[in-house]
Amino acid sequence: MKKQDSSTKGDIDELDHKILEFLQDDSRMPFTNIAKKLNVPDTTVHFRVRKLKEMGIIKKFSIVIPPETLGFRVIAWFTLKVGGHIVEDISIKRLNELTEYLSKMNNVKFVANTSDNNICILVLTKNEAEMDQIINELNHNPDVGELSVSKITKIIKGEGFTSL
Repeated sequence: MKKQDSSTKGDIDELDHKILEFLQDDSRMPFTNIAKKLNVPDTTVHFRVRKLKEMGIIKKFSIVIPPETLGFRVIAWFTLKVGGHIVEDISIKRLNELTEYLSKMNNVKFVANTSDNNICILVLTKNEAEMDQIINELNHNPDVGELSVSKITKIIKGEGFTSL
């Protein structure tokens, strides 16, 4: 019986991981270059990338643009504590609604829910006034119990989160 290639079963193997590493480093790297580095035929890389896209592991190819290039000078990390409703189901519903709302905001580049019913977001604005407006809006939201804002002064790693 022939052994089935793991990339067709829904999981990824070591070759897939290596291909992903090259593409994460440079998504424009030609598949022929990746194939040479991995000592496999370039058709293998084409096939694997297509399968990774079909599996939803590769969602898109993108570029990283420093936010200041497009005029975004103020970056902040927000933590929103949501809840405090008498009925916990209401708190969870409001958490989900607020998460959805924040996800649609142009200035919000990252949204995540935490295990303790908080929402973490990364916000980019062109100036302090824009940032203050977002802070003010969230402070007046009845579902936000606490709002913590930390302005980011320097990004050491992870600049892809700020990419527009």
